[in-house]
Amino acid sequence: MKEAEQLCQDTGDKKACYHLACQFEISGNIPKSIHFFSRAQCYSNAIRLAKEKQLDQELMNLSMLSTQEDMPNVPSILKKKEVWMIKLLHCITGEGVFQKLLILPSVQSSLVLCS
Repeated sequence: MKEAEQLCQDTGDKKACYHLACQFEISGNIPKSIHFFSRAQCYSNAIRLAKEKQLDQELMNLSMLSTQEDMPNVPSILKKKEVWMIKLLHCITGEGVFQKLLILPSVQSSLVLCS
């Protein structure tokens, strides 16, 4: 499979990437499967795996690459997780520090992403 992986990396052939992604999924290598489904631009399969395995970072990345048709429910899944993270951050830091964090551009952009 290493030769097939190298071929896909070198050529970027979508069909080869798709078939390799299927093989990685069967063998249980989900991160590589998601990677090659993405290279094949088969985002719905990559999103399906990310949802099943609760790979939030992958899900967020895929939501930015895919189309509306590929990602039903992805915004709502990320929104639920975002609300939980905001509540946790608020509890840990306290009201004053949390308000100061909200003015940081990186925090604002992550809040806007999922709204």
